[in-house]
Amino acid sequence: MCTVCSQSAPIASSCALGSDVPPTPLAARLEDASVLGTTSGPISDAPRGVGTVDEMAEYLTDGYWESQNFSRFAFADGDITVDLSGLTVAGRQLARWALEAWEMVADLSFREVGGSADITFDDNRSGAFARANAVDGDGVNSASSVNVTSDWLRIYGTGIDSYSFSVYLHEIGHALGVGHLGPYGGNAVYGRDELFSNDSWQMSVMSYFNQTDNPTVDASYGALVSPMMVDIVAIQELYGAPGRDGVTAGNTTWGANTNLENYLGTLFDVLAGGTAPAGFLTENEDLAFTIYDQGGIDTIDLRFSTTDNVISMRGGSFSDIEGGVGNVGIARGTVIENLIAGSGDDRVIGNNSDNIIRPRDGNDEVDTGGGDDLVFGAAGRDIIRGMDGEDTLFGGADDDTIFGGSDDDRLYAGGGDDIAGGGAGDDRIGGAGGNDQLFGGGGADKAFGSAGSDKVLGGGGSDTLFGGDDNDTVGGAAGNDVVFGGDGDDKIWGGGGDGADRLAGGGGNDTMGGGDGADTLIGGDGADRLFGGAGDDILEGGAGNDRLFGAEGADTFVFGAGDGVDIFSTFDASEDRLQLDDALWSGTLSASETVSEFAAINEAGNVVFDFGSAAFELAGVGSTSGLEQAIDIV
Repeated sequence: MCTVCSQSAPIASSCALGSDVPPTPLAARLEDASVLGTTSGPISDAPRGVGTVDEMAEYLTDGYWESQNFSRFAFADGDITVDLSGLTVAGRQLARWALEAWEMVADLSFREVGGSADITFDDNRSGAFARANAVDGDGVNSASSVNVTSDWLRIYGTGIDSYSFSVYLHEIGHALGVGHLGPYGGNAVYGRDELFSNDSWQMSVMSYFNQTDNPTVDASYGALVSPMMVDIVAIQELYGAPGRDGVTAGNTTWGANTNLENYLGTLFDVLAGGTAPAGFLTENEDLAFTIYDQGGIDTIDLRFSTTDNVISMRGGSFSDIEGGVGNVGIARGTVIENLIAGSGDDRVIGNNSDNIIRPRDGNDEVDTGGGDDLVFGAAGRDIIRGMDGEDTLFGGADDDTIFGGSDDDRLYAGGGDDIAGGGAGDDRIGGAGGNDQLFGGGGADKAFGSAGSDKVLGGGGSDTLFGGDDNDTVGGAAGNDVVFGGDGDDKIWGGGGDGADRLAGGGGNDTMGGGDGADTLIGGDGADRLFGGAGDDILEGGAGNDRLFGAEGADTFVFGAGDGVDIFSTFDASEDRLQLDDALWSGTLSASETVSEFAAINEAGNVVFDFGSAAFELAGVGSTSGLEQAIDIV
């Protein structure tokens, strides 16, 4: 494909297919016959294994030319004139699209002129080649020529999805000073001629090997419609990144609803369901490209997609889009803030920016990155994981699983039976209409159940937990937790640690248990059962006929007006206290007078305090003697 010779300029390169019979599109590659001045072939390079982007880009700008006994070259600046008059109408269109593609990724501006130009295009010779015709001793080129025979357009097509377009991208790269990704010439074969083991179109349009020629890369075949990841680094080394007026300097949408007005904008409109202009797509080929974006708040919008995509928003990574594998890259240094996925079962990986991610329909899986991210689940059983950053994560209509990360996150379940778990930070976790399971993490979390029979459990911190409506299970853990049952017949506990927990039942017939610390348990409405646990607990049944168990420790049993008919099952006058509300009677009474006035022994042999509208029984206490010493009146 490339011939290097010494004529009127130090460097010239040419590319041509070695046969009039084209290879099949899946196997098509540019064939080299490299000749260097008075030598018989290029200087060979030893294989280098897997190349980094920087290593491969350096080879494009320098290494390839050095393998030909030359050095890098480029135009003096990026303002370059081009003459397309020697091409057919279809050839001119392909060239314009390819020039737009290079303009998007470097500080380049191409202007069409007639006659003398920095780059002259023609199609009157066989094959495809590019020459640098006037390179001075400092590596500054002032004239290049590009030839792509019109026969190739007839054979390979004239659309954006054609091999012909990839050839124009490749040859213009040569004209600008970009070499091959290896020192190959003639009919290069992977396994014999590559320098880098990951040499393929997935990394560079200047490669001789399509994605399936190289069995070591995780990529399916795709016709290239842009410079690729390595090409972008290389061309910016020669000409710099696009300036402030670059195509993607502002807020750019890649995909549906694109605001790009060039060839990629047309392509995205077609992919999103629009009508392709005549001749735009001719080969029905799978496509591959790399996103390079300068700045702004940018969005990838794949709402048109119905396939199961793997979407990485990280610079320097590849995604599997529309049935392809590794077919869409994001250039290193490119920051994409927002993503709208399609209706398939997608896998989404965020980046370290503040992302807004909308998985949409399908059973999706989302991992956020390091920023303060916002994720909106939709229909489908989604798994959403917050990573670093203060994330806000919403489930959708179905049964979702949501996890917080290392910082202070907000997790909100949707309409299904969801699982939401906090991480290391101080998280806020909310249920919705289903039977949700909400778990606190290591921080001081707040978790709120809603309608449905929820399970709300704290973690290692001092948590605040709400059961919500219906019959919930609500429990703290190691910290000083505040636990509210809400309506419904709830099961509520403080946790197994030494924390001083506060538990409140709510409207139903609740069962409540403290932990090892000095806990406070308040039953609320309904017939509740309260178990204090090992510490010095405070227990109040509230309205309804309740049963209170103090267990170990010096417990305080609280009883007030409207508290119903309660049973205090473990009261021990030698260490426990009775706290009585003076609203239970009229006037002022001492503790002794209260015992004398209201206490009696019932048929079971237990002491009963009967205040008329409310009463409590001291199970196992058969005498009123000394009880006044255990009473506090408030």
